Amino acid sequence: SVGEENNLSIPVYGTKTSLEWHQEHPNELTVKYPDAPRKIYRRGNGYVSDIAKRFTRLPFGHPEAFIEAFANVYLEAARAIEAVKEGKSIPPDVDYPTVEDGVLGMAFIATAVASAKNGSTWTKFIS
Repeated sequence: SVGEENNLSIPVYGTKTSLEWHQEHPNELTVKYPDAPRKIYRRGNGYVSDIAKRFTRLPFGHPEAFIEAFANVYLEAARAIEAVKEGKSIPPDVDYPTVEDGVLGMAFIATAVASAKNGSTWTKFIS
């Protein structure tokens, strides 16, 4: 749209809470509750999980960028490849998108499109 820089956002609506992430504010995840103030979680803080900490390359307060996201994917894929080359099991904490994740993502998109075509009604997601 005219005047927008890159207004990509990903809202996720549940029955108890909703989540919202904006590409223009990539270090923040907003959690919204029906009966409590919203919470904003920021990358790099002490309350994030160990996996999230592993994927944080810069200190808190410094924005991470698009390239770092791909660096994390490549690093995790390299960890898996290295384990297989050494005849070891892939470590359980290795986290990168697989072909199955891609297929699941496409099924999600197809379900969202079907919902939109049906007046944004609830559409069962079949994976």
